Amino acid sequence: MLIDIHVHLNLGGLTEDDIVARIERGLTDVVCVSALEGGYYPTPDDVRMSNDLVHRLRRRLPRHVVGFAYVNPAHGDVALAELRRCVEEFGFRGVKLWVAT
Repeated sequence: MLIDIHVHLNLGGLTEDDIVARIERGLTDVVCVSALEGGYYPTPDDVRMSNDLVHRLRRRLPRHVVGFAYVNPAHGDVALAELRRCVEEFGFRGVKLWVAT
């Protein structure tokens, strides 16, 4: 089994279809995915949109995609609420902490 533990899904870069193609071609069995929209200073809305993108991919390929929640610790309680949403509602299993302050 081939597992890619560091995949970024981005609106301007690697797309959902790119990841699906990798899996369908047998290049990867499982991918651990986070999305990083919003640049160096993402807003809470950017973070939420990013996690929604990963959730959509997980719904498409549930046996192949492990979601990592993207949160910015600088967002404080909002970040904790987003992490909780990703784990409880989406079943994400990892965390991608952003470096922005």
